[in-house]
Amino acid sequence: RSSDLYKVNGGTTDITTNTDQITLAPGLTVNLLNQDPSTPVTITVSADQTGLSSALSGLATAYNSARNALAAQTGQNAGPLAGQSIIYTLRNMLGNLAQYGSGPANAPTLNSLGLQIGQTGTMSFNASAFSGLSAKDVSQFLGSVNSGGFLQAANNALNSVNDPKTGSLEDSLNSIQGEIA
Repeated sequence: RSSDLYKVNGGTTDITTNTDQITLAPGLTVNLLNQDPSTPVTITVSADQTGLSSALSGLATAYNSARNALAAQTGQNAGPLAGQSIIYTLRNMLGNLAQYGSGPANAPTLNSLGLQIGQTGTMSFNASAFSGLSAKDVSQFLGSVNSGGFLQAANNALNSVNDPKTGSLEDSLNSIQGEIA
């Protein structure tokens, strides 16, 4: 096999392979079945709704775990971080993410993605609600870590807590260490 030419979003890149398989992008491997150079081949890539559904279910589980861990630090019989402002900061961050919404009034929300907050404050994932959305709606809502949407909001919230220089966790750690010294 010699050099094969492929285009991604209008750009061209030459790749050489000695096998019938090429990797066009991380996680995107193509099996080359037709060796006729005069016959162009179009590859269409779409979102993996099953993988995304599983990730959203995992998000609900992680949210509930974080919520429960924070709840164990407040109220009667509170844990060792009782009264520390970081607990309230983290609870506020989780609450803001759970209520996240963006775009026009008819844009998807966490609830329409199937992530629903019950009366007790726990999050559950309803796969049926998620499966009714188009890939475009899901993509519009989620956005990316760098270009808006829920993923950027979540990333920014986590960075505001976890940043080693300016994050809330670092501030709380320094404060607690100051109290101990």
